Amino acid sequence: MIIKRKDSFDYQAIEGDYQYRALLKGARMQRFWHTGKLYAWDVLTKPYQQSLRCTKRILEVGCGAGLLLQHIAVLPSVKIGVDINLHALQFLKYRMSELSEMKSATSSYFSMQSKGETLPLESDSFNWVLLSEVIEHLADPSVLVNEIHRVLKPGGFLYLTTPNYASHWPLLEKFIDLIGKAPKMVGEQHISPFTPESLHLLLKNWTIELLTSFYRLSPFYAQISFKLAKRALRRELSVENKHGMLLVCIARKFGLY
Repeated sequence: MIIKRKDSFDYQAIEGDYQYRALLKGARMQRFWHTGKLYAWDVLTKPYQQSLRCTKRILEVGCGAGLLLQHIAVLPSVKIGVDINLHALQFLKYRMSELSEMKSATSSYFSMQSKGETLPLESDSFNWVLLSEVIEHLADPSVLVNEIHRVLKPGGFLYLTTPNYASHWPLLEKFIDLIGKAPKMVGEQHISPFTPESLHLLLKNWTIELLTSFYRLSPFYAQISFKLAKRALRRELSVENKHGMLLVCIARKFGLY
């Protein structure tokens, strides 16, 4: 079954393994962008490791090729990936099976083709929901955020990333579109730009535990040296700031588990 969004961009046209190939074989900055996000997850969720280890189910909405789900495959929780791109879900299922055979995955994985705004899932059923660069693709991101709030248990966590339009991301975005290194973003994929202030407003009904950004200069250093870029990223993640090209937020639903 093919699900199409109301907006004009055809997400089914994106190959299922696109992000995975970008991670392994993309241009230097592209590879660092994807690997750096996984490193940022490790650093920023370090205070939440006990919660993550005890979590029974983790949901990622708009999972795409599932780079983050693959990265956390070693956690004992059941992982559920949701996306509208059937090709991406098929690829992720293959990758999770491969990781399981290599003993790199320690639990079950399920995929579900669905729009994030209307999840066919029970209320109060997840401790963690991941939302990696999704809200900028939606005409009304609040509908998705409210739906995630519904499926999270009281006290559950949302891990969210989105481009920061109060940084030099808009310039880089236009340049990437110009050279054709990714499916067109400006005005087609990315239709709801966020700044730290507008993201805070979107999550007004949540307890925001962290709202920061990274990728201020580190991706550009990757053109010279991955080691130098990693060192710069480590510095960026060590202090909260609002100037990086990627916003990241950890928010909590009111209440207790």
